[in-house]
Amino acid sequence: MQRFLAGLLLCAFNVYAIAAYAIAPLADVALIGDNHRPRIAVDINGHRGVQCILDTGATVGVIGRDLADGAQRVGESQVTTANGVFAMPLLRIRDVVLSGARASDVEFVQRDASWFGHGGTAPCILGMSFARQFTIDLDGHARRLRLYPAGTGTDAILNRTQRGASIKASFDKDVIETDAIVNRTHTKARIDTGWGFVTPNSALLDRLGYRKNDARYFTKDLQQSDSGRMVTVRMTTLQTVQLGNVRASNVLSDADPDREAASIVGRRTDPYLQIGWPLLSDHRFIFDVGTRRAAFVP
Repeated sequence: MQRFLAGLLLCAFNVYAIAAYAIAPLADVALIGDNHRPRIAVDINGHRGVQCILDTGATVGVIGRDLADGAQRVGESQVTTANGVFAMPLLRIRDVVLSGARASDVEFVQRDASWFGHGGTAPCILGMSFARQFTIDLDGHARRLRLYPAGTGTDAILNRTQRGASIKASFDKDVIETDAIVNRTHTKARIDTGWGFVTPNSALLDRLGYRKNDARYFTKDLQQSDSGRMVTVRMTTLQTVQLGNVRASNVLSDADPDREAASIVGRRTDPYLQIGWPLLSDHRFIFDVGTRRAAFVP
């Protein structure tokens, strides 16, 4: 009898442990389209199946006039792009729905296609005004996005073997920053899911010993994901990039000075790395703005 009771208690403990660490997501959807950026289909303002980029580098989202009908205008936002500074309407959308997850009062700027200057289709973007309402599990390996209730801990999402994957991150002004090690050199880094490159700034390249006509530079023709245009970009290969306990090798990186000037890293004078989707897409990135916790899983 005592053995039977002990067995029941053990089973009950195991069920409790599984329940404590197996929280079902509100949404679990496949990423769609190309591999340049994480795209998902959401319902915005009554428009169903709108393809949007999940962009942690954007404080607010971006939509066009076709999705703005009935939105509440709450002000004006100065938006800096590669083509200049634009004053654009700041809108509040009542509901953005993804499967069983619903975000309320999500802010967007209403964009103009001239921002992009390449004649392509300007994308819809979901920024941190959307992401901060959930715990985000962006699984590049499985090519899936999972949304959990805000405040869900990473330990409740990851299995026991993955719980050493936490990284120190800050979320000041909705900017996700962490520490990275590039070729054994420590640097600050920004995690930007909407950025299509891994970009070290000039100060970091200097720290790594790069010179103006360094033999480690090469050019590569790349196709822009939205316009389809081919552009020639100066590149380099970083030997290693490490976040937390995860180390990636032979990381293809954008080292083009013209592109740097148009990116976040160009505004930093200290060594800085902008980590975009090409590196993130090979890993699993989990974060929650409210609890200021993040994990990076190989």
